[in-house]
Amino acid sequence: MTPESGSGWDGETAYQSGGAELRITSTSAEIAPFAELATAATPEGWCRQGMAAYTTGAYEEAVDCYNHAIEEDAVPHHAWFELGAALYNLGRYQEAVEAYDQYLDLSGDDADGWYNRGLCLGMAGQHEEALLCFNEVLTIEPTDTAALYAGAECLERTGELSEAVLWYQELHTLAPDEENAWLREGYDLIRLKQVDLAVACFDHLLSSDGGNQRALLAKAFCLAERGDPDQAFLVYDQILLTDPDCEEAWLEKGTLCKKTGNHQEALRCIEMVLEEHPENERALMERGHLLRLCGTYPEAIRCYREVTARSPENTEAWYLTGHCYASLEKNLEAIDCFDQVLKFGDVGTRGYVGKARCLISMGRFVDALACYEQMIEADPLDETAFYQKGICLVALEREKEALECFNEALELEPLYERAKIERDKILGKIGCFEEEPCCYSEYDLDEDLPNQDEESYGDYGFSDYED
Repeated sequence: MTPESGSGWDGETAYQSGGAELRITSTSAEIAPFAELATAATPEGWCRQGMAAYTTGAYEEAVDCYNHAIEEDAVPHHAWFELGAALYNLGRYQEAVEAYDQYLDLSGDDADGWYNRGLCLGMAGQHEEALLCFNEVLTIEPTDTAALYAGAECLERTGELSEAVLWYQELHTLAPDEENAWLREGYDLIRLKQVDLAVACFDHLLSSDGGNQRALLAKAFCLAERGDPDQAFLVYDQILLTDPDCEEAWLEKGTLCKKTGNHQEALRCIEMVLEEHPENERALMERGHLLRLCGTYPEAIRCYREVTARSPENTEAWYLTGHCYASLEKNLEAIDCFDQVLKFGDVGTRGYVGKARCLISMGRFVDALACYEQMIEADPLDETAFYQKGICLVALEREKEALECFNEALELEPLYERAKIERDKILGKIGCFEEEPCCYSEYDLDEDLPNQDEESYGDYGFSDYED
């Protein structure tokens, strides 16, 4: 989980953190034990056969049975309800919604029907519509805690975190011991930058369960966020004292060590994870990042290569491998890596930036120019791309075109000082001012590859607290 994405549904995991289950009718529960007595002669008989199939996980067969039932004139209402459940379990969420629509039309307001319809809509990514369903449930049953929980998740998914917090607080009044509600409220408060209130949520859990690992990890993150790393370290050590194999605690402690500048201790923490779990990609990435920060590029490359061998589409690993090769002046190898970043469709333009930087180092200005043109095509408002394109054009002695680029950069960012300096150099030459010809080495060809500060590979911190 990332703070940006918000907690809540993630494909098949939707609602599962709250223990939500699709509801079945009491009628279905009652007829299931007598399924062997069913015959296909009536709609009820088809429903009984459908339920028998449903209870054994034969959802396709169940759908067929319910479809037979609803073809009859005297179709029982619950046939639509159970058809929706079978379709839900097959991942056919939109069809399930349509089945629940039929059920609700026939049965009137029914809390279970609205609840299941909401679950289906949530799984289909229609979170605003799902929230309306859970509101309907709460109109009928104001104390329905599952609907409150699911509604809060809808609000998280639509970015309404403050409102989600209010729903969790309402849930606390009805189910004060619901662990996930306290955790998720705390996570939302972190995203809202209200870390003190988040700590209060986690402390509430810890008051009754002092060893709650998720609450401890989240509390440690909050302590670090509010500038108290020493207290955060104490919490991580508390976790590791009782669970020396807790990967998450070692990784989070390592991340915090990195932030506080203790790279050697950070490496030790990461190594503790890799000793037991050498395939842990997050640990491999962190180890590579730390080695890169220490200038140990060949070792860092080996870490990133392990990741790309397992996950060829990991553009972050390809990008950082390319950066290491560029730092070693192995430009061809670096370009191969940046091409992989572009191949797998990395969002943004950093693959082009890295590739262009290497091409410039090799004197291949025309090829570098093509990279910057592709950057501009991808983002016409990128003033840096116009600036760098201008620098390449100066190197190619195409100064009038370069002037246009610097002017474009200044239109986008009037305070872009470097673009102004380069523009004025060209204007000085055009105006016949006495000025020695500029050689390419005088120009700042490119800033270092982006995202190369200490935090360039992910601020993991809170990232993996998702239920």
